[in-house]
Amino acid sequence: MVPSSERPIPFSTATRFSHNPRLAKQLLGGKAVVLHYEGRKLFGLNENGSQIWGLLDGSRTVEEITRVLAAGAGQDEAVVAPDVHAFLRELVSRGLIVEAPAGPAGSHTEPEAAAPRNASEDML
Repeated sequence: MVPSSERPIPFSTATRFSHNPRLAKQLLGGKAVVLHYEGRKLFGLNENGSQIWGLLDGSRTVEEITRVLAAGAGQDEAVVAPDVHAFLRELVSRGLIVEAPAGPAGSHTEPEAAAPRNASEDML
């Protein structure tokens, strides 16, 4: 049996995530810094992680976030998706994001995405 901390965290491409409301967050030099009150931990996100963090407002699906990042990087969604999914699983496992209630599709404005430096780079 796999320990619960090592089990994959399930979500679909239609899942919407938002920041955990029990956090303090700030952008410093274009990078997100997140303080988790309950865990008493501070997290600094690199450029790729900060870009994803900025899209986690509860209005976009995982698929939409992946599409924005792929377009900004000039890459196919299938290339970007594994890294996005792994990063989201990491954020969920650390209690930094929560699943948002489903909202109406297209209820947001797509931002222009900057090209990630390296899609496989660690984002935390």
